[in-house]
Amino acid sequence: MDIKIQNCNNIENGEITICRGSLNIKYAINGTGKTTIAKAIKAYTDAKEDPNETNLMNLKPFKYRKDKNHNNPNIEGVDSISKVAIFNEEYINQFVFLPDELLKNSLEVFIIDETYKTGMERINEKIKVVENTFKEDDALNKLLEDLNELHKCFGASKKISKASSIVKGTEIGGKVDNIPDELNVIKTLFNIPKTQSG
Repeated sequence: MDIKIQNCNNIENGEITICRGSLNIKYAINGTGKTTIAKAIKAYTDAKEDPNETNLMNLKPFKYRKDKNHNNPNIEGVDSISKVAIFNEEYINQFVFLPDELLKNSLEVFIIDETYKTGMERINEKIKVVENTFKEDDALNKLLEDLNELHKCFGASKKISKASSIVKGTEIGGKVDNIPDELNVIKTLFNIPKTQSG
């Protein structure tokens, strides 16, 4: 496959041959245009997928940038290429050497497959059932409200706070002074000396 490149960075006219179905190695000193060739091919293939893509124009040499209608970047001979991935320093910095994980999106790369997705769908279905149960069961919602209210009575302290409503309710002059006859059997449980509250 013969590729022709024009007006891409420092390449005014160039030709390169790529052998299909083979590992092609192009080596040269820095600044000769190896990366430019790769970027030009990728920009061309990206533009085929998205006509609004203008990355190829970013390769236009500086000396021609004042003239927008002439000497624009051009590449020929890559119509059969549909996808290009560039493994360069930018790729390394963006995807490989990361401060908090070995590889960017490592979960998606190593873990997520069809089995994982199917399992997550089943889990989400079960969670949905639990959510609906809580939403539709009035008795359960009332129980949760009561438990939250009881929790508030103890205050934020790990011990029973003296400022909590449950302690204030058992103090002298509080709500235990006039206990109904039906509760006299457990009256002693309400007589909590102040020294024991904490």
